[in-house]
Amino acid sequence: MATPDAPATPLLPRFLTIGFVGKRKLPQGDTSLRATLAHLLDELETEFPGPGYVLVGLSSLAMGADVVFAELIAQRHSAPLIEGRPSYVQQVFLPSQEAGFFLPDDFRLSETEPEATVRQRLTQARACLHTPAVLEVRITGVDPDRNERFAETAYEIVSECDVLVVACTRAEKEAVLGSAPAVDFARGGSAETLQHAYATGKRLLVIEVDAPVGPDNLLPVTSKLEIKQPKATAAELGFNQLTRLTMVPLPELQYPTVLAHIHTEADRRAVHTKTRFVWYSEWVLGGHLLATFVAALALAFGLEGSSALLAGVTKFALLLLVLLLAWRLHHRTEQRGWLEARLLAELTRAAQNLLSTVPATAATPNRLCIPGALVICGSFICRN
Repeated sequence: MATPDAPATPLLPRFLTIGFVGKRKLPQGDTSLRATLAHLLDELETEFPGPGYVLVGLSSLAMGADVVFAELIAQRHSAPLIEGRPSYVQQVFLPSQEAGFFLPDDFRLSETEPEATVRQRLTQARACLHTPAVLEVRITGVDPDRNERFAETAYEIVSECDVLVVACTRAEKEAVLGSAPAVDFARGGSAETLQHAYATGKRLLVIEVDAPVGPDNLLPVTSKLEIKQPKATAAELGFNQLTRLTMVPLPELQYPTVLAHIHTEADRRAVHTKTRFVWYSEWVLGGHLLATFVAALALAFGLEGSSALLAGVTKFALLLLVLLLAWRLHHRTEQRGWLEARLLAELTRAAQNLLSTVPATAATPNRLCIPGALVICGSFICRN
């Protein structure tokens, strides 16, 4: 019998998604980065103690730090599950199709490098794509430009993760989190991704890859907690002005501000209420296929008597399990909340783009009614 202080095992898996972006070139080598990442994962495990919890590593398998992170997640997935520790799986977001991503030029640091070294990096990265730990491989880059594809993938990682680990230089960290002057970072790089994640209030763990290695072979880590945004009041959102819409000049309504508030709240809710549907899908599909296999087995071998009864009971039990899982999948409030919040975030984003294309002086009914309807929808969905 479990003690009162022991963590309870959840009925269904709970997930903590750890996104990662890092430098292609590691001044201190990958040994210190590997040790630092292992230490961070140990600390994150304490937030989800006990069995039934899953830590999901999310990266793009780019050369350098990303491969180190993917290898570490794969090792922890394959390691025997120790009681009281969560399990590990991995998602991979690629900037392009596999054949167009694993190219020698994208895994080369300089033109003078031996081809054997480049091929070794390619083999190492490709192996991470086909480990048992990989739960999903998603192609996220669609832009013809290479840097834009990497930026799309990095931004998708930021959007999907609960906590983002960034391996960058100290100068880049200070430019984003510290008092150093702001600079224009390379498109799609780890520094620009850090800047984007910080601006959106993402919880951050920043590793300085070029800092001196500590006594425990660990690199310095800066933790930046998620920014908790207070809930806006009706007056702050401008709802109290909607009743006298025709008497208030358009600039005073501040529709862009209203939509920005709603979009931020909806996007935050979408990120923090998302669930992983793949587990339910696999269970439902697997149970149904197994029930079909049992039925086909009974027909193929002409089972009779007790054998036929056992096959029938097994099939019935499997179908009942599938029905219960499907019912659970349909009625999970977290999934409905995630869908509503994500839909509202995209609607408000579209409304913001619409307002940006219409002159502020054009007080037409179309300019007023579309954002106004979205404001009402936003107040309904985000009221709790």
